[in-house]
Amino acid sequence: MLPIASLVDKVPFSAITVSMGSIALAALIVLLVQFRNETTDNDSAKSKLRKIHRPDTTLPRLENTLAMIRPACDGNLHDRAVEICSQFNGEPILFRSIGMPDKLVVSTPEAFDDVLKQQFSNFPKGSYMRQNLKDLLGDGVFAADEELWKTASNFFTKTTLRDSITATIQRHTVVLFDILGRASDSGETLDLFRLFNRFALEVVAEIGFGVRMGSLDSDEEHPIQKAFNHAQRALLLRFVRPGWFGKSNGGLVWVWKVNSNTISK
Repeated sequence: MLPIASLVDKVPFSAITVSMGSIALAALIVLLVQFRNETTDNDSAKSKLRKIHRPDTTLPRLENTLAMIRPACDGNLHDRAVEICSQFNGEPILFRSIGMPDKLVVSTPEAFDDVLKQQFSNFPKGSYMRQNLKDLLGDGVFAADEELWKTASNFFTKTTLRDSITATIQRHTVVLFDILGRASDSGETLDLFRLFNRFALEVVAEIGFGVRMGSLDSDEEHPIQKAFNHAQRALLLRFVRPGWFGKSNGGLVWVWKVNSNTISK
């Protein structure tokens, strides 16, 4: 058998060039056809996708970094979120910030049902959310994925959860109704956020730990409620500030540790 080198020597250089050129041209044609088909498929798929909006405050390079930090620090993040969601009639909204993953905001019952029920497996919490929640919630059902989530979710069946929750909520609802009735009669202004936080804490403490805190109708805020409030604020900042900011902010870390220790006790 002749060596390859001798075969090449006997083939004119122009023939080799033409052959290589033909192969390259054929490959290019294949790539162009494939690209055209993929583009057509992508355009067809995109035409079926719902439009994702961007807030009016979106800036070049900074994107939505400042627009997320300012309302969180001013304490009106929820009001701002309601304004933006109303502006786009409940359509999905994309937020982008420096040093953080993209955030897609949905605000309709249909979208909630899709994310939390119908396609729950397609929306894991992910490492970013688990890392932010771990200090306060550990590996509980609200901060876990996959096997850990399955384990935590099996602590209560639908029947036991319904039975344990119904009586507890009904008992505390009577107290809540009385508070709202007194405020209505006297014209008193209520902080509903704080009131419903107390209600939630009472229910969770009794169902989860068998403890009745008695804070719902109390004039003073329970130490655990104070700790939770501070921890929630610190937790919120973790989701709106770049990751490196939290690591460099010793004061915020100290507040988080103190309140987490209070809750643990």
